[in-house]
Amino acid sequence: AGVELPREGMVWDTVAAEAHRQRGLIFDRRGEFARAAEEFQRAGALVPEQPDYRLLESLAWGRLEDPSRRMALLRQAAEMWPLDASVLLRLGEALEGEGEVAEALVRYRRASELDPGQGEIWLARGRAERLAGQLDAARASLERGLAMMPRDARVRKEIGLVLEETGAAEEAYACHREAARMAASDASLWVCVGRLARRLDRPTE
Repeated sequence: AGVELPREGMVWDTVAAEAHRQRGLIFDRRGEFARAAEEFQRAGALVPEQPDYRLLESLAWGRLEDPSRRMALLRQAAEMWPLDASVLLRLGEALEGEGEVAEALVRYRRASELDPGQGEIWLARGRAERLAGQLDAARASLERGLAMMPRDARVRKEIGLVLEETGAAEEAYACHREAARMAASDASLWVCVGRLARRLDRPTE
């Protein structure tokens, strides 16, 4: 008495959902995003209590450049799992992509409260705070992200942008150079280095 038994077919549903997820990942790697979304949707239908499949489906719709469908899916997921930091992070990213920075920031801050050990959340929160002009808060958030992801060039780039906006050009230049050395193939990082090099009258690299 009092012991909750698995519903009939639960184990099979989980196995079948994982098979759909694996197929979806294969289609995603091939660039067949519509087929990937379909597989993730099937997985989510089999295990509706699991948010990961909805997040994967939302990423596929994002790659298909269907922001309205992605947004609807993520808003629904956030209603179903309001205490899931990963869901709030992805919804925040979708909102930020649509220019809704203030709304995105609400989600990022709540996500950071729910899961303060996830560096990706602090990166997103700091980026949104910078975009909102909250530079002191942005720096603090990004420093927390950097402590968790010290080799992540994206965090260093964001810190560099905050430093630029606060007028600390020398520090920003050093930060952007470090970021570019970490991810040398990312042209956007070298653009930041070049911009600061010209401002400081330094030789370009």
